Amino acid sequence: MAVTWGEPLTLFVRARQAVQAEDFSYDPWANLSEKNSVAGDMQRFHYDSENRLISAQTWQGPL
Repeated sequence: MAVTWGEPLTLFVRARQAVQAEDFSYDPWANLSEKNSVAGDMQRFHYDSENRLISAQTWQGPL
């Protein structure tokens, strides 16, 4: 499976016979920039010019 930058990557995880999906987005430098869950939780990540994580924001529940 080929993934291009900016294209959401969906991973499926089996947990107790339930399937949950999370979407991950990456910036052009391969840093994780956004993570979304099926439950509606969302996280955004911000990096400095040396690709060090400087902040993370989390929202819970349906947006």
